[in-house]
Amino acid sequence: MQNYIKKNLYCGFLILEAIIALALFSICVFSTITLSWGARRMFDEAHDKAILLDAVSPIAANPLAFDAQFTHTAYGNDATIAAFSTSSSVFGSSSISLNILEPDTFSAYGKDTCPPILDFTNPSSTSTPISSSLPISSSNSITDLVVKDGFGYISTNSSSSTDPDLFIFDISDMANPKLISSFNTGPGVAALTVAGPYIFAANESSINQLQVIDIHDRSHPLIISQAKVSLDIASSTRPDASAIFYDKGFIYLGTEKGDSPELTIWSVADPVHPQLAGRYEIGNKVEKVFVNSDHAYIASSGINQLVILDVSNPSNPILVTTLAPPGWQTQSGQALDLFEGEIALGRDTGGFNNKANPEFILYEASDTAQNYLAQQSSFDEPGGIYGIVARPPHFLVLTHRSSGQLRSDDEFGTTSAAYNIHGIPAALSCDWGNLYVASNNSPTITLIKDFHE
Repeated sequence: MQNYIKKNLYCGFLILEAIIALALFSICVFSTITLSWGARRMFDEAHDKAILLDAVSPIAANPLAFDAQFTHTAYGNDATIAAFSTSSSVFGSSSISLNILEPDTFSAYGKDTCPPILDFTNPSSTSTPISSSLPISSSNSITDLVVKDGFGYISTNSSSSTDPDLFIFDISDMANPKLISSFNTGPGVAALTVAGPYIFAANESSINQLQVIDIHDRSHPLIISQAKVSLDIASSTRPDASAIFYDKGFIYLGTEKGDSPELTIWSVADPVHPQLAGRYEIGNKVEKVFVNSDHAYIASSGINQLVILDVSNPSNPILVTTLAPPGWQTQSGQALDLFEGEIALGRDTGGFNNKANPEFILYEASDTAQNYLAQQSSFDEPGGIYGIVARPPHFLVLTHRSSGQLRSDDEFGTTSAAYNIHGIPAALSCDWGNLYVASNNSPTITLIKDFHE
């Protein structure tokens, strides 16, 4: 009996050992398969990357030889996306496709900090306007606003010569804007632009029309140079400056209509010594200037409300084309923006709104090399347009409708969002997707935020 029991126990242990051995074997087999699959996957990925490197190396060694195989499309105004796709015998049996973002930081210097993609179709609760009063006299009219990296630069023109006409605010906390400094340039400022540590001011003066202001220390701005437009008739009076734009080391300065060219181009490579580079006769007051890709776009009053110049050589601007939209007899260009080859022109109503004469006109500028500019669309805005941020298919327009509104429209005037603005809107600026409006009557700055995707 005891032998029988021992024999059965022995057999039981053998079966248990066999089960354990089988389990261990299964684990080893599973682990081996897993490791083998993982190793194979790593090998395949390494092989694919090696093929990619083999494919890319001739492009890197001689990119000019492959440039024709890149398709370049605009991404914003100062960047392109280069798409490359080929199955050339250069790569053996391999094919390759890749996209490269190519920013033009030199062209972008001095431009706005507005992102290339804005979407106004689904404004969130955070888009409720936030308004704050500014310590500016109501008699000191706001003329322009530039916001960069949370700092607001505001120009004014007062009836009193003792009032400051340049203000710098820290508006990172819109509930409590902090005045960093205020400054009296003397004559009043019609418009300004900011490039690096310098403000370039368009002065409403018959003495000096351009001022360069050093803001390395924003608490203590300092005028470091001044310049005056040249006169064709020595006995005539210099016109007030009215518009300004910075591009690639040059300032494009527009003035009121006068006896001399209304557009002057200044080299500010040395901001302490601005040098006159070129001039062009517009024939009317320059309201806005925008420069991109060696072309200057000028919005003006009078018949030629949009003038396009080739400024690839700033010392010799050449006329590309002019446009005279219906209503030019009473209306004038007030706002201008360009994005990826599309030009948005905003006009006032001319005192009486005529629906047949649109306030918003969109042009396609891709054919400027052929002196051709096609009107794509237009719409009526009964409050006039005094500021535009163009990010097709969305166009943010600043209007005096309902006392003051910021409206997001498509190119046909269909509105996806509208915001009431405190005061009388004077200027619009975009900074990292946040939109700012400076208003007169009761001087105010308004923020509409979080439009960006």
